[in-house]
This record gives sequence, C-alpha cells and structure tokens, in this order.
Amino acid sequence: MNTHVTRDTGSIPLTVSAGNVSRLMNDEDRLVSQLRAGEEEAFEAVVTHYQETLIRMAMRYVANRATAEEVVQETWIAVMSGLNRFEGRSSLHAWICAILIHKAKDRGVREKRQKVFSDFKLETDNWSSEINLSRFRPCKEWPGPAEFSQHLWDDRTPEKLLASREATACMWRSNRLDQLLAALEEAVDWYRLLYLDRKMDVWVVYMMGLLEVLPERAVKDLLKRFPLSEQEATKLKMARVGCHNMIRRLASKRPLKPAEVYHLLSGLSDETLLILMAKSKGETVKRQVSAFLTTYQHVKPILTGTDLKAMGLKPGPPFKKILDSLLAARLNGEVRTEAEERQFLHQLVQDPKGSV
Repeated sequence: MNTHVTRDTGSIPLTVSAGNVSRLMNDEDRLVSQLRAGEEEAFEAVVTHYQETLIRMAMRYVANRATAEEVVQETWIAVMSGLNRFEGRSSLHAWICAILIHKAKDRGVREKRQKVFSDFKLETDNWSSEINLSRFRPCKEWPGPAEFSQHLWDDRTPEKLLASREATACMWRSNRLDQLLAALEEAVDWYRLLYLDRKMDVWVVYMMGLLEVLPERAVKDLLKRFPLSEQEATKLKMARVGCHNMIRRLASKRPLKPAEVYHLLSGLSDETLLILMAKSKGETVKRQVSAFLTTYQHVKPILTGTDLKAMGLKPGPPFKKILDSLLAARLNGEVRTEAEERQFLHQLVQDPKGSV
C-alpha cells in the first residue's frame, strides 16, 4: 500500500508519497543530481524528510515557532541556490544543518539587538524643574594630582594586587568558557541532527569544555571528587591531554589525505570529536572532523579477508597490513570498484614495499 503524507511546512504545503521519500533519501548522489536538475519531487522529498527537524533546531536560537519557520524557509532558499557549490565532502544532511544553524544564530542575534521604542520607559513622575545642587560636589573636595597618585599607590597592596590578578584570570577563563560552550552547543546541535538515533553523553562534552579552562590542580581535584565511571574519566583525560596536539596535526600546512585523517581520528569518542570541532578556530579542522563523522568512518573495502584467502594468501599478521592499505586506497579515492580493489591487491602482493 502506497500511502501519502500531507504536511504543512510553513508556507510550503506538500503532498508526497511516503514510499518515494524513502526511495529518494536512500540514494543521496541521485537525490543531489535531481535537486540540481530542479526536479520538484526531489525537493518535496527533502523538505518532507527534514522540515520538522529543522524547525525544532531553529527554535533553539529564535524566540518562537513562526520565526523558526521563516529561518527554515530561508535555509531552503539557500540550499537550492547553493547546490552547485555542494562538493559532497559531508553528507547532504550535514550541509543543510550547517546552513540552518548559521541562519538561525544570525536571526537570534538580530532579535536580541532589536528593541522597539515603546520598550523604553522614562520615570518622569518625580521629575522637577528645580536643580538639586546637593548632587554636585564642591571642587575643593577633589584631591589634587599628587594626592590622587598617592591614593592609588596606597591602594595597591600585595593582597589587593593578588586578588586583582586572580580576578583577571577568572574573568579571562569565564570569557573563554563562554565562547567554548557556545561553540560546543553548535557542534552538539549539528551532531544531533546528523545522528537522530545515535546515543551520546552530551554532559561529557560540556564537562570536557569546563576542564579546558580550569588549571591542572582544579582538574585533578574535580576528577577525583566527581562520581565518574572509568570509561568517562578516560574520555575526559584523553580530551584534556590530546586535543591540542590533535588540532595542531589536523591543521598542518600540508593538506592531509582522507586516510591520514581517518587514522588520526579513528578510535576517538564522538564526544572528543565534538570538543575538537569546538576548540579549533580554523575551518580546516572542522571540515576534517565533519568529513570523518559523516563519511570516512563509514567507508569499507568491498574485499575482505575471505577474498584474500581465495587469492591464495595465508592468514596472519600481513592480513591486517594489506587490508589497512586497501582501506587507505579506498578512502583516498584510488580504488572505487571491486575490480580496482582486486587489481590493487595483486600489485600489493607482487610489490609490497612499493604499495604499502
């Protein structure tokens, strides 16, 4: 039975076959081609599939649903006008979500800045036309330059200087934490839209952000006092110790191949990957982590160990090395079909030093 879904999507009423939505969404390359060709059915399928999720996402940044729907409409316009610039480095889903988040945050900022004149109230009940001279201080009560300078010097005791430095450090950490938490919120929102059914410990991500701005002694004390499982404590420690070095390697001036990014990031928890995205200031690291989460980690060679046995190779330690080389070739786009994989393996077996 082929049911139809009728959905009110703000200003875009859609009636689309549920079966067609599923069919189109399962073949992303074909879907993108149809969208670029301007096929209405493809556009309706994408809108039907993502609309409500995008509205919920937008409502995190704006005041009400009506504004959220406007933001989503702007997002669809940007998606359709920007499809020729979509390079496929991330999934179509992730690309659409990134556009939505950018537009929603921009709208939210503009909403906070806007204030109508009626919001300002002047307390005029107690106004008087007479000037209260007691509000003005006689000039003779102000200290002279020498007096004022001495007063400042007397006030700078060691205790007050120390307190001032600690206060400055606290304010710096507070500002840094605010910026990091905002970046983390954006990364978490993006992840939730990317993996609607995938479980992640969001509190661990925010705890990682908190540990980033605390001094080492405070971090050790917090990890000791907080009731953490061994796995949670390991995630937090690894993020604290390894993030800076990982960002430095990902931001290398020499462009990294997909296989290099894969081997750097595989084994890291999703929580750690999100803190990497939030901490990095440049777009290079964000793009690489995004590509790993959306594409690289799902890449698998067609051939397996069973095929290696069929080729006459004996199981053993070389198996892993051969399969790792095949995966790297697949990630880097050097092989795309089963025939190309077989040719690659034959060359690898004949000349292992030249290919591994």
